[in-house]
Amino acid sequence: MRIESLLQHDVVERILERLAVNSLPRFKAVSKQWKSTIESQFFQGKHLTHRQQSGDPVVLMPVWLYNSTEIGIEETATTCEVFDFSTNAWRYVTPAAPYRVVDFLGPLFVDGSLHWFTECQETKVISFDLHTEAYQVISKAPFLNSDPQEIVMCNLDNRLCVSEMKWPTQVIWSFNSGRHGTKYILYIW
Repeated sequence: MRIESLLQHDVVERILERLAVNSLPRFKAVSKQWKSTIESQFFQGKHLTHRQQSGDPVVLMPVWLYNSTEIGIEETATTCEVFDFSTNAWRYVTPAAPYRVVDFLGPLFVDGSLHWFTECQETKVISFDLHTEAYQVISKAPFLNSDPQEIVMCNLDNRLCVSEMKWPTQVIWSFNSGRHGTKYILYIW
């Protein structure tokens, strides 16, 4: 006897809403109806809402701890600690970031990673992948003599962008998933 004949589809949908997102692809193979349900935007919205309301941690919040800054010590790299709920303890991410990040701007979240500008002679964009817990230098900032206080990182259409205002133009570099940039120039009138 097939499971579809035992349970109403709305009951099955309620059960699927409560499953971890990484287990859902397996259930697409059960039937065309399950596949269609799991791939629908309506179901995905309900699944996300349920995850948010359940109290399960789905978003990591970067925080600066009381001991993040020390007077008189010049650090060349940024260290990162991750709180592991399974062990109820903090652990260091190794290796540490290869450069010190600009801490006064805060990170930008795009496509599963947190992104910062670096504090080095040549400003770079560095990312921390939340899934692999690894740092990666994406590129140097695409502007000559770029000062992190004069350029902005933003998320446009779920793409990492870096922007610089030089009156009368706004220059925007959009990075694709391969981390190569595309330049857009907007003229402001």
